[in-house]
Amino acid sequence: MLMFRIKGAALARTVMACLISVGAVAVNIAAGEHRSGGGERAIQANAGEQLVAERCNTCHAIASVLVRRAPPEEWQELVDRMVTYGAQVNEEEVEAIVRYLSAEYGLESDS
Repeated sequence: MLMFRIKGAALARTVMACLISVGAVAVNIAAGEHRSGGGERAIQANAGEQLVAERCNTCHAIASVLVRRAPPEEWQELVDRMVTYGAQVNEEEVEAIVRYLSAEYGLESDS
């Protein structure tokens, strides 16, 4: 059996990463409950949420995505950049992801 010892700053980083992950799950659960009566918007948000979980999570810890806040045009730029890096999404999925991130983790546009 392997035993790992984590000390000092490494322990603090590990604990913080765990707390962020737990917090992200709690936020998603609360957001899902909030959306549950939203009809079409809930369906679209759930599709976007599922795509983020499936596609973004292949390269990123989901918590790193969910702690970010940005206006829609920045989400679009970020997702477009991820596509150039090899994210496996089609145009419809990009639109759904950007729509979801903008609605749930967005800021107002400057324009």
